[in-house]
Amino acid sequence: MAVVKTIRLNPEDIHVGSPLPWPIYGENRCLLLRQGEIVTSERQLALLVERGLFRRLSLEEDAEPETAKRIRKNPFIAKQACADRLQLLLRDLADGVAANALQRTHEIATMIRALCELDADAILAAVHLSRDFDYATLHPIHTAILCDLLAVRLALPDEQRQSLIAAALTMNVGMLDLQNQLFEQAEPLTAEQSRAIQQHSHVGVELLSAAGIDDDVWLDIVLQHHERIDGGGYPNALTAESIRHKARILALADIYSALVTPRRHRKPILAKDALKTIFLGRGKEVDEELAGHFIRETGIFPPGAFVRLANGEIAVVARRAIVNQSRDSTAPIVYSVISPRGGRYESPICRDCNNEVFKIENICPAELDMHPVVEKIWMT
Repeated sequence: MAVVKTIRLNPEDIHVGSPLPWPIYGENRCLLLRQGEIVTSERQLALLVERGLFRRLSLEEDAEPETAKRIRKNPFIAKQACADRLQLLLRDLADGVAANALQRTHEIATMIRALCELDADAILAAVHLSRDFDYATLHPIHTAILCDLLAVRLALPDEQRQSLIAAALTMNVGMLDLQNQLFEQAEPLTAEQSRAIQQHSHVGVELLSAAGIDDDVWLDIVLQHHERIDGGGYPNALTAESIRHKARILALADIYSALVTPRRHRKPILAKDALKTIFLGRGKEVDEELAGHFIRETGIFPPGAFVRLANGEIAVVARRAIVNQSRDSTAPIVYSVISPRGGRYESPICRDCNNEVFKIENICPAELDMHPVVEKIWMT
């Protein structure tokens, strides 16, 4: 049977009261509405959005050049393509020689949005299965992905999404070299490093402004992304409503990304522990309402997380659980990669976690050396 190739829809793509120009599919690729049917109310649209909205790729969209198609088929290659471009841009910004900085940043932001819209589960897996080690580039890419997924859930307008992602990509340009130093460093911060960290938001805004960036929303988000709801952040110790809403989104994504991304001196924090940090920090370090949305968006068992099943197998999560308005849910889709006796399967095996035999018991540490095997799960 041919696989239905789909792309994620935004709420603004659907007009209440107008016939649908294409069929709509749900998160599990089941048909929700046929072409020509009408979404009759904002309430119905909200319910559809909660389930995830997709449409088929047109023939023209599917007939893209082979290089672009290869990137779109492999979220790990696609993420690296974004990172390669961002690395050059950040270096140019830090050196004060970034020609066309606005256009270059928006091009990367648009690539990230396209990846999130094409397959949110796949790009989330690419965040949790990172094997890259240029932290100064890797971290903002991951943060931008998380920001966009949350922005879609919150139905932010396109222009605001673009500014938010641009800010995520450039948030730490004011301490570019220091970031990679800290990636290697297990010792406590020096006094000089502490001062540089405290000042990097201001330095970043200055570098962006010097490069011709005059988007006040973008610049404010960069300036405020280390502010905290309880006033314990920097550089201006702002509290609650004094912090831009989108800066609060970036702050939350920044924290989670930093936890689940490995460092030289430590393995990545388990997703459940990173989400616990977000949950415990709600109303203090992070916005309480946004924390709830974020946890629901990633899921307790996010794509790319390794889990132990009831039968003793180790599996990797491929697709998030689906929870509908009535709180009925389906279990995440997982692929077993290690047998109960510790042997490695030649190819990942899809398991039905609604079956008690394959029920998820808990998250376990990532099997980092198995990435080449598990990455194939998301290659269509």
